[in-house]
Amino acid sequence: MVNNKKLFLIFSLILLFILPALSSAISFSDLFSFLGITSEEPEHHTVYLVSPGNNSYTNNNNDTLAFNFNHTGFLTGVVNCILYLDGTAVKYTTDVTADQNTAVYSNVSITETTHNWWVNCTNGTGGESSIDVGGNFTFTADYTPPHSINTCQDLTIENGNYILMQDISSSETCFTVGASNITLDCQGYTIDGNDTTSTYGVYVSDSAYGNGTIKNCVLTDWYYGVYVRYADNYSIINNTVESNWRGIQTHDSNNNFIAGNTVKYHPSSAAITLHASSGNMVINNTANSNSYGIFLYNNSDDNNIIGNTANSNTYSGFYLGDSSSNSLMNNTVQSNGDNGIGLLPGSGSNIIINNYASSN
Repeated sequence: MVNNKKLFLIFSLILLFILPALSSAISFSDLFSFLGITSEEPEHHTVYLVSPGNNSYTNNNNDTLAFNFNHTGFLTGVVNCILYLDGTAVKYTTDVTADQNTAVYSNVSITETTHNWWVNCTNGTGGESSIDVGGNFTFTADYTPPHSINTCQDLTIENGNYILMQDISSSETCFTVGASNITLDCQGYTIDGNDTTSTYGVYVSDSAYGNGTIKNCVLTDWYYGVYVRYADNYSIINNTVESNWRGIQTHDSNNNFIAGNTVKYHPSSAAITLHASSGNMVINNTANSNSYGIFLYNNSDDNNIIGNTANSNTYSGFYLGDSSSNSLMNNTVQSNGDNGIGLLPGSGSNIIINNYASSN
């Protein structure tokens, strides 16, 4: 077995003697490409829409519906942003902070129908637009009264808006989603399990049950805190997920938004796992004190991992296995036991830029 000192010596010899001799035949860009890293910066059109998610439902009106977005800091100076609703500029927001979720509210009434929204930002000399990274988002406003719940149950009403009214616990899976366009808002209440194998705090397992939202939940002592399988376009927002076997996982699920969650104390597994899941946005999450912070594997491609913190994990803060064409930008990884950012073979053409790593 080759130890770290031998690897360092071999790599040093390559740098000192072999690479200069091959300078006419190999470039550093070739070397980076071989290692699965690209030094090419992405286009600086980086406003990412967070919520309301694409193809989602909401029962919030103009005074309570927050439009959340994130711009990633390529614009310098004072940045101002405009919210567009159905093609009309409805809100002007000044001095927007980079790398943080920004919430703005519409100043027009949102009627019960389908709407689209996007955001443009500028510093006076340059601009960024969400249109350049995926277009606008569509959502439907439905003001049917929400369903108040105080027990674990199957969520089976299509377009249903479920509001948890108290802390609850169960020795079996708590919420199983059985319809599309479900919203579960826990309002900060706790859903507690008892560490039983194959139990889930929130479980989605069918491609027909996509376009849902899970928000404001505290999920503890489950086999999986949140598990989304085969379902696309889910928003998993502002949850606290701790002390489970595994925190948040998507499996064969694409175009999901995982934002603003705190996921910690998973010593045997990762805080956030993307398994064969592509086109997802993982933004502004905190993934500390787990086995791994954020873990992508088995062809989890074309994901955006932006503005997250992954500190004090047993192994790597971010770990990519056989996953390509992902963007890791403006993340913080500190004091992890192994790598700050680890890439296995088969993980090529990833963009890794403007991340802060120390003491890994």
